[in-house]
Amino acid sequence: MTDIKTLDYSGLKDYEDCPQRFLWSRIEKRKPKIPENAYYWICGTVKQKMFELFVNERWYLKGKDCVPFMESMAPKLFEDTLKWAKVDWSASYAKLTKEDMIQEVKKGVKDGIKIIKDHRLISAASKSEIKLTANINNWFSLVGKVDFIIKHNDTNESIIVDGKDTVDSAKMPSVDPRQLWIYSLLHQRNYGDYPNKLGFLFWRHDTVLYYDAKEGIEAVTEWAKKSFWDIKKDKFEPKPSQSACFFCKYKNECDAYKTESELLNIPEGDEITF
Repeated sequence: MTDIKTLDYSGLKDYEDCPQRFLWSRIEKRKPKIPENAYYWICGTVKQKMFELFVNERWYLKGKDCVPFMESMAPKLFEDTLKWAKVDWSASYAKLTKEDMIQEVKKGVKDGIKIIKDHRLISAASKSEIKLTANINNWFSLVGKVDFIIKHNDTNESIIVDGKDTVDSAKMPSVDPRQLWIYSLLHQRNYGDYPNKLGFLFWRHDTVLYYDAKEGIEAVTEWAKKSFWDIKKDKFEPKPSQSACFFCKYKNECDAYKTESELLNIPEGDEITF
């Protein structure tokens, strides 16, 4: 019986997509034979770090000097991220260079500040990357690291937003809202009430999509409970699918992937666009 005390959204989604990947990554902590290429997600990670500091270090108080200052910080934050996120710039699908991505981060600074101003997503009481925990039963807890919690004292309003670096705007409505409902549940358990607003902030598209803060609470609670007990029962069968295998760091050593890859019609790297 697998010993597990906490689950977060990422882990729940990982288990839902492929229980075997959850086992290898989160229980056994197996290192993939071929290191994961961070090419597709490093840009979004650096942007998120940039705005975490914008909020927590109060860079917004720099006024007109804020954008130039943040742009000047982009190369350093990118290099800091490269210390732990490895990018294979020689991959056939790596069309952008490091300098291209740094420029994308700089553009993201201007776009992000515009979104924050337009949607009133900053205040002196705002915080970023807040770790929250809620006991679900006597067996395990849900945990989460919330991108942004904005509190407006003048309206007594609390807002949770999670930043997304989604490239294709058509994919915005398909982003999984269960992540937000877990954050909403954690907010209620830690602060006594649900947030007034709950949404995904799409850095590239000047858009925030909001969801009802209570709508999915019961569903995500049951999802977490069922997943927990299935994990405890050692249910770790592989579950190959195009969505699960596409970016899986273990696919080169997974027998289920090797057997099913042709049927799944998973594109090769040079068919993928950034």
